Amino acid sequence: MLLDTARPLHSRRQLPRLAHQSLPLPQGRTLMPWFKVDDQFWSHPKVVELSADAVALWVRAGSYAAQHLTDGKVTTGALRMLGGAREIADELVLGGLWDQVDNRTWQFRDWFDYQPTAEEVADRRAKRSAAGKKGAESRWHGKSDGNPMANAMADGSQTDAPSPSRTRDFYSPSKSQSRNTRAKLTTDAIEVSDMTRRLAAQKGITSLRAIVDAIARHTAVKVTADQAFQVCTHLLEKAKYWPDAPQRYVLSCIEQSPAEVQKHLYEHIGVAS
Repeated sequence: MLLDTARPLHSRRQLPRLAHQSLPLPQGRTLMPWFKVDDQFWSHPKVVELSADAVALWVRAGSYAAQHLTDGKVTTGALRMLGGAREIADELVLGGLWDQVDNRTWQFRDWFDYQPTAEEVADRRAKRSAAGKKGAESRWHGKSDGNPMANAMADGSQTDAPSPSRTRDFYSPSKSQSRNTRAKLTTDAIEVSDMTRRLAAQKGITSLRAIVDAIARHTAVKVTADQAFQVCTHLLEKAKYWPDAPQRYVLSCIEQSPAEVQKHLYEHIGVAS
């Protein structure tokens, strides 16, 4: 199914509140664990013998286990939430992709050969959060270059996340870029991946260039288009009702609450000065 990215997917309505949203998220929440799937998975002899339902359950359960750091375990409750059935789980066991631990739990076979452990993910999150805080502390103590090690760890290069293909299509610089000090805070052109552009359009964000400029103007922090999009997502998720004009709403939030935006950049997105 193709999505119409020309308009936001949300109308003015109260956002659904999922049960897990009320739980406190760990520091470094933006360092997402990724469920890694080999590009030859689709043609593996074990897989071609499975039903479409079994393959779909394997992929969805893998994404679930990576997100919730279960170390590859799938319980009956998770199975039910994922729309799976016991007979489909049994098919994965017979096919050699899962092992049955007990009557209520299944385990991805060879999970730790391909996926990071929950402990490893938690350790990377803690390190990235600490790096962001060190960068913020250095900035507020007047050190313009910050802590080199903290900056290196907080700039996003430590994640194992696959990078979407980049496009050579650039946003044009704003007309005022060459005439005022904002040029010192933002780049003359920002590179935006096709994926980020599509996701932003779905949320009603019409100009990441404007978001980047607003963050620079009100917080004096230089961010990339991807980091600006993460700020947009954070602010929109906090809204009680989905705004009619998401772009204008986000710009207003940045202007009215720059300290909160700056804190989120440092502590959760991992931006360092």
